[in-house]
Amino acid sequence: MDWQWIANGAFVIIGIVGTALFQSLKDSTDHAFKSVNEAIHEIELDAVRLTDKVQAIELLVAGDYVRKDELRSITDALLKKLDQISDKLDRKADK
Repeated sequence: MDWQWIANGAFVIIGIVGTALFQSLKDSTDHAFKSVNEAIHEIELDAVRLTDKVQAIELLVAGDYVRKDELRSITDALLKKLDQISDKLDRKADK
């Protein structure tokens, strides 16, 4: 057998093994990238859900505040009532 045939056969075997190893490495990196992309997608979905929840809480909190005009009318009514009580007490004290 000629040394050229042995060298060619060795190169073919090395090429086949190298190709198989490269394909295996490529498949594992593809799988790793796919799982990283899936994790990123899940994080993005969680961020959207949390944003929606925060917005709902902001609306809830903002809706529960007393408005300025409502507070003014309540304060005015309370002050009128206190004035009436004060007037009644003054009339009682005069008697």
